Amino acid sequence: MSLKMTSVNINDVKSSLSFLMSAMVDTGRVVMRETFGMQKPSWLSQTERFESFFSQLSADQAGVDSFRDKFVVPLFTTSKESVTSRIINDNDVIQDQFIKVKEDTQLRLNKAPRGLHLHSDEGSALKSLYLPISEAYTNAVEMSMKHKQRNVMFPVKILLGFYSMLFYSLKDVPEHASHEDVESFRENVKILKEYMDSLDEKEEPDEQDNGPMGMIKNLLGNVNFDQIGDMMNKVTNDEAASAEFKQVFDKMTSGIQNGEAPMDVMGSIIKEATLKATEETTVAPIEDSGTSAPPTTPSE
Repeated sequence: MSLKMTSVNINDVKSSLSFLMSAMVDTGRVVMRETFGMQKPSWLSQTERFESFFSQLSADQAGVDSFRDKFVVPLFTTSKESVTSRIINDNDVIQDQFIKVKEDTQLRLNKAPRGLHLHSDEGSALKSLYLPISEAYTNAVEMSMKHKQRNVMFPVKILLGFYSMLFYSLKDVPEHASHEDVESFRENVKILKEYMDSLDEKEEPDEQDNGPMGMIKNLLGNVNFDQIGDMMNKVTNDEAASAEFKQVFDKMTSGIQNGEAPMDVMGSIIKEATLKATEETTVAPIEDSGTSAPPTTPSE
């Protein structure tokens, strides 16, 4: 019993979980980029730790089996009714309330993530390890809706990785999951894969977002680019100001293209500008005013 996926390399527990974690990490990085300067979400740090842990544990089949029994089976047991439901209704609306984190205005001190997450209570070394699936998914949906579903691929990928993980983890352990349960996972994976393929077909590059300006605009989503346009109009008639603006813009573009974080690039530019300003305002040594006696010439 297997699932054929042409464009997605998922064929076992290890590859399905790797796909899930990769989708979660990508979501976290885009969330940080789109909110420009926000601190790293705790769920992203937890995901990266869990990803490192799983890469070591899954070195052999015994480790994968142990992971399934300690992490996946408990999640399935406590969430069976929700996770075996059809993921999309007759109106093509994703039924994801079970995996979303609900609004919570209460102050909490518990470090455990909210919603569905992978965690094991077996062994003291595992108690601080969590894979916060619901928190990543909720952020992915919020980001998608905020930008009119421009990033809808992220929540779909998380769901696809989640259901693929359930399918491959439980398909060969009838003592934990029935044939009907496994078939529900298979059907949801098929639906999500078809949905993802349809998104791929619809996705077209936006011409106005091409080039360095488009790249920076996407990275700095909440910056008012009308203000930058006004600024450009003001400096066009000033050669020195125009040259300085171009220099800053080129540094931003180059740094981001080389993989630097936007905030780091801006920090370097500000630091350099501050040093330059300090050097220019440094008072030079006072020269002789000429009130002292003139220098004597050597006698002949």
